[in-house]
Amino acid sequence: ITELLNTEDGVAVVSFRPMQASVDLDLYKQVRKEFTTTEWRSLMILSMGYSPDAFSENEQSLLLGRLLPLVQKNMHLVELAPKGTGKSYVFENISPHVRLISGGTVSPAVLFVNNATGQPGLLARFSVVVLDEVQTLKFEKPEQIVGGLKGFLANARLTRGGLHEMSSDCGLVLLANIALDAHQKPIRHPLVGELPAFLQETAFLDRLKGLIPGWELQKLGSSSFASGVGLKSDFFGDALLALRNELEYDQMVGRRLELTGKKVFKRNEDSVRAIASGLMKIMFPHGEVTDTEFEYYCVRPAKMLRQYIWNQLQTLDAEYRQYESDISYEILWN
Repeated sequence: ITELLNTEDGVAVVSFRPMQASVDLDLYKQVRKEFTTTEWRSLMILSMGYSPDAFSENEQSLLLGRLLPLVQKNMHLVELAPKGTGKSYVFENISPHVRLISGGTVSPAVLFVNNATGQPGLLARFSVVVLDEVQTLKFEKPEQIVGGLKGFLANARLTRGGLHEMSSDCGLVLLANIALDAHQKPIRHPLVGELPAFLQETAFLDRLKGLIPGWELQKLGSSSFASGVGLKSDFFGDALLALRNELEYDQMVGRRLELTGKKVFKRNEDSVRAIASGLMKIMFPHGEVTDTEFEYYCVRPAKMLRQYIWNQLQTLDAEYRQYESDISYEILWN
């Protein structure tokens, strides 16, 4: 509020200036050039609310993976991690365009569309929808939910019974707790056995782009949280979301990255490329990246996140074993 006016009926607001930051994406990209790669990654971690000094290089890479659904349209992920690793922390604070569901009942009407009223569901109204602790959520009509999700994850279309069909670029994130042994490794195999039974269907899992191995992250303590200066949360979230519409990263990754092998599974290739493109937007928004940086910061972690999904598919369904077990790739060097 910049100006108030006293009247006989009280006080009237006659001038208002919103506090929300606006995003100049060109300036954001230009400023990136003033940072080294290590400095920029630290800034990203700080802006997420974490202290970069508290996490190893591998842990920082996994933390940045949580930002992928913000910068990349229709980026669908699952993270399996023990309690206390902050799975939902970033999503709670980063943007009003991210909806976190951490309790209650989830129904087809809530997620997709209410056929009685035509009201679009959460997947149509938000940029990212996060289902937190999916083991504890109550799902109404789970067979309809998984059927609707398979269609949405495959073609970015929302509908129920063919009514009120609409498109959406929302990203879906599943967060689930996982039990670990004395060596801090998952007890249960396959890993997705921790998910509700109806979400373990391979036709659904195949449509997820990647799995974040949250068990490789340390539990959060007082030293884990940011104490330095990062980007303001509303600006940071808006900048990441603005990068969704930048297509040149997808085009560059498509030119420079190919999956190799006797028989390449198309969804593996699409997923690795999409994740690599998202990591480009996070780490190199100015588009200047060497071949070595591209492989180390973008392609290598992209392959890892998709490999975890691929491992589950090959364990659960013999249909996928006609393909090679290890995802391999080739960088078309500049």
